[in-house]
Amino acid sequence: MAATGIDIKILALLSAAVALIEVAASLAGPHLSANSLIITSMARTCQISAIAIVLFVIEGNLSAIGIRMTAMQQGLKRGLLWSAGFGLIAALAGVLLYAAGKDPTALVRVRLPERASQVVVLFAVGGIIGPIAEEMFFRGVLYGYFRRWGVVAAVVVTVQAILVPKMR
Repeated sequence: MAATGIDIKILALLSAAVALIEVAASLAGPHLSANSLIITSMARTCQISAIAIVLFVIEGNLSAIGIRMTAMQQGLKRGLLWSAGFGLIAALAGVLLYAAGKDPTALVRVRLPERASQVVVLFAVGGIIGPIAEEMFFRGVLYGYFRRWGVVAAVVVTVQAILVPKMR
């Protein structure tokens, strides 16, 4: 789905909204009794909503970030198939590691949840809500704006925006 493009005003507005929501979640997090995954989920859901609301108010649709309602069902099917494929590959790798006498969970560097409800939240945030928010902002908004200078420039700027904060 090719995006129609993002102009500088929308880029600035959406960047500010995403950043403000992130700062608010970071500041509020220590004062709330909620699990950090719940706070992250709330922040990402607010970011998704902010992006959608701003685009609907200004553009009337989400086509500026490559989302067209007419192609939504086909895109969801394709995305689910790709996700299932990657999940099967990861599961196969886990089984092979386990068969070789290695513990595949030792490769995970975060503490895994102990309760089933926490596992559901982890998968919902890490597998659905977080990726949707990131795709909408990084691929939809940032890439959509910088695409005017070519695919290479857009990819370089978008990858830099994703990687630089994680390197600190």
